[in-house]
Amino acid sequence: MRATVSDSTPAPIRDFIGFEIERREAGTEAWTVVLHQGYDPRAFTAMASVCDVLPADGRTYEYRARSYDAAGNYSPATELRTVTRPVG
Repeated sequence: MRATVSDSTPAPIRDFIGFEIERREAGTEAWTVVLHQGYDPRAFTAMASVCDVLPADGRTYEYRARSYDAAGNYSPATELRTVTRPVG
């Protein structure tokens, strides 16, 4: 599973310095961080991507992403994205 997040806010006004992508099994409460990556806030489009290896067990997983700033404040999370790994 490849999860990608990007921010195209104009660099001069962007105050976030990194992205975090989290995963959880659908129906559970606990989130696991699968990517915590800083980026150059001067870049035109900030982007981060992670290849998350999941077992082929038929379970459904949810992903969300958010940005963070130098003080450790987080933006609201994105809408959930769901993926089900087929058995095999």
